[in-house]
Amino acid sequence: MKRLENPTSRLWKKIILFGIVDLVLVLVLFDVLVGKLTFNILPVQSSYSSPQEENQRGAAEKITNIAVRNFEVKTKNDVGRFAIGAEIDFICKIEADNVSPESTFSAVIKSGTEEIIRKQLTGNYQEKNTWTITGAFTPTKSGTEPFACRADTEKAVEENNERDNREMLFLFIANL
Repeated sequence: MKRLENPTSRLWKKIILFGIVDLVLVLVLFDVLVGKLTFNILPVQSSYSSPQEENQRGAAEKITNIAVRNFEVKTKNDVGRFAIGAEIDFICKIEADNVSPESTFSAVIKSGTEEIIRKQLTGNYQEKNTWTITGAFTPTKSGTEPFACRADTEKAVEENNERDNREMLFLFIANL
């Protein structure tokens, strides 16, 4: 005799399954827009041969603070709107204090899953270091599009309330 399954039970199984799938998709989208998500379950192995070498190199390469200060967008469109086929220029200004010339980090401007530009930046011994990266993007579809500028894509610097390593904007792309 075949046992019949309760239809409500099947519904809950589907709801749970779709909830898990949705959560995974949201995490992937967040990872793509903001940066790599890391879950350190096991201890991270050092690439240095000894603790002395790590201290020696780490002192020169360590960047204690870095921040995206301004993320601007401009269009050359006559109408002044963001539209399909109209080039959009992005300008991202990044600041840091007392960064040594040996210190390097990368910065990126992204549109959803597509990288617009990625640059490797190096420091100098000025009181305030500033860098500007620019990139152009031509939208191919209409709707609301996310754009992000992120400095320190390697996540070597811990963020705090005063300094944020990324900025995001959402632009509505018109179909003119």
